[in-house]
Amino acid sequence: MNKSFVSVFCSMFFLVSCSRFVSVKSDPAPYLASLPEHTGGRLVGFTQKDFSDCDNGFYVYLPDGWDSSGIHYPTIVWYCGHNGIGDSREDPKELAKMLLNGIPKLIKEDRWKPLAPFIVIIPQARWRDPVKRDSYIYSSDNIKFWTSLYQQFPIDQQRMYLTGHSDGGGVVYWIVGHGGDRAFFAAAVPVSGNAFDFIIPKDRSKIIRGMSRTPLWLFHGKGDNFVPLYMSVDVIKEMRALRDRPYEAKLTVFSELGHFCNDEIFLPDMTVKTEAQWDPYDQDIYSWMLQYKRVRSDGF
Repeated sequence: MNKSFVSVFCSMFFLVSCSRFVSVKSDPAPYLASLPEHTGGRLVGFTQKDFSDCDNGFYVYLPDGWDSSGIHYPTIVWYCGHNGIGDSREDPKELAKMLLNGIPKLIKEDRWKPLAPFIVIIPQARWRDPVKRDSYIYSSDNIKFWTSLYQQFPIDQQRMYLTGHSDGGGVVYWIVGHGGDRAFFAAAVPVSGNAFDFIIPKDRSKIIRGMSRTPLWLFHGKGDNFVPLYMSVDVIKEMRALRDRPYEAKLTVFSELGHFCNDEIFLPDMTVKTEAQWDPYDQDIYSWMLQYKRVRSDGF
């Protein structure tokens, strides 16, 4: 895969996060108690016609009452894998390609039941050249995209959480790895993450060290035939070898699942068997995320 799209994407995040950040860990119970119950919401699609400050279309999931509650909501940013690519600048039907697995699929099927109401941002990638198909660009590759989101939707900027599947998991690696303590996400969850294309060998040690500046929980299916398990295993081993790693880095491996293991992770009552040699699924993913918030700092 050509990496040119990634360099553009990464530069946008550096522009947004000029300050340095740390993730602060605390009991999520008081914060959860301050939020209303999640009673559902709606998924809204945007094209460039609707939202000029984007380089492609995207979805936003908005919890019920978002525009009248006076609350700033915790926010999940989800990056789809290769099968979610589509040109939705003008055609909103292309957005549906992102509803095949994970949080987008659960929302579509009305099965997404998080412990608290979240806003969910789902940017779509499109091919730069539809003929060559050698690189792609996301709807979020524009600093104005993020500033406009903050202006239009009540996003809690201290509680933004990053996740993605397959190539989307690789994007998670890229953002937190190159961002380091300038990345503004409180925690990150790469699922079946494509480390081959997104952790470039010549920069690997630097990227791994940068990733250590964000709490991470990696997930992978033991039977993954698309992105082999060793990619996540190698990442977690290298992160744990860092002596000055400030945050936890976990890996949970599903014994009987393959590449598409998203749905199970984001269902709060997940009971799928996991490999004993790696980290157990001993805390629902939403409580794990919400125990972290990202605050400005002068650095470590």
